[in-house]
Amino acid sequence: MRHTIRALGWIITILWIILLILPVTVAFSLMRIIEVEGIGIQEPRGTITNGNLSITIPFYIDNAGFYDLTDLEVNLHIYNGNKTLATSLAKLPNVQAGEVLDSSCNFSQSLKHILSENHELLTKDAELLGNASLRFRVASTIAFGVTTNFTMQWGAPFSNLATNMISYDPGNSILSVSVSFKNQAFFQVNGSIAIELYNSAGELAGSAVHNINVPSGQSFQSFINIAVDPAKMSNEGVFCLYFASSKILEREWKL
Repeated sequence: MRHTIRALGWIITILWIILLILPVTVAFSLMRIIEVEGIGIQEPRGTITNGNLSITIPFYIDNAGFYDLTDLEVNLHIYNGNKTLATSLAKLPNVQAGEVLDSSCNFSQSLKHILSENHELLTKDAELLGNASLRFRVASTIAFGVTTNFTMQWGAPFSNLATNMISYDPGNSILSVSVSFKNQAFFQVNGSIAIELYNSAGELAGSAVHNINVPSGQSFQSFINIAVDPAKMSNEGVFCLYFASSKILEREWKL
């Protein structure tokens, strides 16, 4: 019985030592991750497909510590001023000690929905605010949470948008409009722009659709021919320019 009690005492003592040492070694492990800048967010990438804006934000976790990182979960929020632009919650695989995880968070949302509440992003550059929260366990026991704020530079897809009435051919009932802009966004602008021409009475006099495919950083300039109804044609009025069913521009026109 004495040997059993003595052994039990040793077990309790060892467990206490482990419990006291574990937080210290975990702290050193986290310090090693911090020293090598073990958590980083990289430049976002994006595309427009079938009217949806998809944004991918790559990031990495360099586990330079002594313990595996488990139960990883990352929560990302992107804000335009005080308005939430997109959110993402992702479960991540475990990162063993000494390993590096390269992963990403993906956002996919209707471009029409985004622009309906953030119309200015079509034509104006902006600095978006981001918040990233990472939760994980060290040594499968102690839970930690890390939160960081960051900024993202948003380039307008229709920067320096300009339109000019070129000419009207009454014989063919065609009005030509020059449209130009530069794609400052980090994604390719792929889709169609639509023009609606209204006369001085507010009646729709003509419309046109023009497909565009403008890579990031490239400029666009083209003449768009609008077939008009001669009976509704006037010498002045208003025309509207749309992309993904969102109005980009409304301006007066005059022959």
